Amino acid sequence: MKKFLGIIAVTVIVLSNVVAVQAGPQGIVDILVTIDKEISIEIGGGPINLGRIGIGETKVSATPITIKNNGSGANEIITLSVTDPAGWTFGEPGTNQYKATFQFSEDGLSGVWKVPSEVSESISYNETKKLWVNFKAPTSTDITTEQTIRLTISAE
Repeated sequence: MKKFLGIIAVTVIVLSNVVAVQAGPQGIVDILVTIDKEISIEIGGGPINLGRIGIGETKVSATPITIKNNGSGANEIITLSVTDPAGWTFGEPGTNQYKATFQFSEDGLSGVWKVPSEVSESISYNETKKLWVNFKAPTSTDITTEQTIRLTISAE
């Protein structure tokens, strides 16, 4: 029995040395990566010509603006802003005041109309989305020549 206990004791000592050899010092190395994202969009369908409309009327574009994410493979966020034409300002329709709202949808009917500052739309890489325009004319104005409202479409 003593011989058997001696063998077990030697085995335990040998195994403890093996574990000690395997459990040596450790080190940590950080691996740093930054994705180089190229932001790019392709815009089609403009200019949007709403034609002639009456005072206080509302008109939705007959065709959409198309926006395609053709960047480097990452999702992009689309935002909008408008620049007023001379003599008109953006807001609730009133004297020399118009309103333009926008929606991303397939048909111009199934989305939610939003003012430019509320638009923040994610577009996946290689995806194309349709942007529709809803224009509400001033309720009164002296300006009867064609007006140009500049829509800026930005990606980030």
